[in-house]
Amino acid sequence: MKRFRREYDGTFELDTRFLKGINDNERNVDGLKEFMKDLNPDKYYIFDAKYKDQALDKDFVKMLKRKFDELPVETEYNV
Repeated sequence: MKRFRREYDGTFELDTRFLKGINDNERNVDGLKEFMKDLNPDKYYIFDAKYKDQALDKDFVKMLKRKFDELPVETEYNV
């Protein structure tokens, strides 16, 4: 993905879906944030996939937004 980003001249957008009980933890968010720093997409979307009809915890969403708002990447939240 990093190589593609370096070589691609168009708009580069990515998305991630967070699922309650699967990848909704600070360790995953921190690792993804570091990856996004290196990748530097033009736009990044974050979704709540509502795994088994369970929405993400409000505290997790607050932490997620706080951490990703620090990046110089336009981020859209759908959580």
